[in-house]
Amino acid sequence: MKRHWVSSHGCAGRENEDWYPVPMQTFFRGNLLSYFTDPCLNSTNAACSSPTKRLTTAKVFLSTLCKERLYAVDLDTHDALLFQHFVMSTSTTIATDESTKEVWQKVVPPLAGRFDFLMHAILACAALHLVHLDHPNRSAILMKAITHFDAALPLYRSTLAKLQDESAEAILAFAQLLAVNSFALQDENEQLLLVRLHNVEDLPAWLYFARNGCEVLSEFWDHLEQGPLKSLIAAWEEPLVSISHDVKSKWSDYLLSLIPPPASANAWPQEVVQVYTNAATSLSHTFSIADALDAQFTSWHILFIWPMEVSTEFITLLSACHPGMLILVAHYCILLRQLETVWYFKGRAKDLLDTVKSHLGEEYHHCIALPMREVANLYT
Repeated sequence: MKRHWVSSHGCAGRENEDWYPVPMQTFFRGNLLSYFTDPCLNSTNAACSSPTKRLTTAKVFLSTLCKERLYAVDLDTHDALLFQHFVMSTSTTIATDESTKEVWQKVVPPLAGRFDFLMHAILACAALHLVHLDHPNRSAILMKAITHFDAALPLYRSTLAKLQDESAEAILAFAQLLAVNSFALQDENEQLLLVRLHNVEDLPAWLYFARNGCEVLSEFWDHLEQGPLKSLIAAWEEPLVSISHDVKSKWSDYLLSLIPPPASANAWPQEVVQVYTNAATSLSHTFSIADALDAQFTSWHILFIWPMEVSTEFITLLSACHPGMLILVAHYCILLRQLETVWYFKGRAKDLLDTVKSHLGEEYHHCIALPMREVANLYT
């Protein structure tokens, strides 16, 4: 396969993204798929067969994962293959370790067979991943992603009204896919990531659930912590780690030093100073957690810890583009830059920082010199 990609496509194919190793018998003739030992893996070569065969092998793959025949599921050829792509490739890009990889590849697919909103989220995520990989039918695949994303949201909301143990598991998985799909599909930077400009009543869907998910799922939290998706719970809980108070104090002192003096022309009202102080202290704590966890500080920690802790007053002021809140979001970009390695957030930290700068008056540009320097280093 490595030679094939160089000779036919002019570049080195990426293992587990552009091609996949599969078990083979030691003796075979020709290129018959029947000589591959695992029938589920035959479908990775389905692109070479007829549309009917591609659909059949893909649905057998789906039904094998779900441990039941799911031919009643309304998946056309493209959707069945999108499902395969998610399980065999996209899932590895959103997993943070081996346990979460197993959840995304072996536990979540059966749930998707029973909950349409989760299936739509999976198909949207797989399609968006293919768009990122420059699929030759990029426009058509993007339209597929938008269609599935739009179909998932109303089904998800109706499920929230009648939660049970199993549907709570599906909601938990959906919440993380919602974040991935939102970042990959929409220009979140125009919403300053955490809010929609001048529209505090309409939080981005991923953030709304991040801030309210624990309350929504509170009745089922014990079940989720003991169930098959327990490894995903870590995204919603602050890590129990011994932090460096020196690191926290350093960040806290620095961020609080950016508050304009009370007697200055740009002085903020006391209630705004208090909102800023609380959010700055929380962000400093997040930086100290990142320092303590180092490589174990995951993308979900970055996306969820600080945004879940900031106050409603902070969100309101950020929506109105208050300079203090913009300054904190700019420093949050220092954490977000670590997400540059994941396809659905690539380039977002810099774009968000540029958006923040465009809404800040020049008198505050010196306050974001540090994040501008830190984030810019990624691109030099």
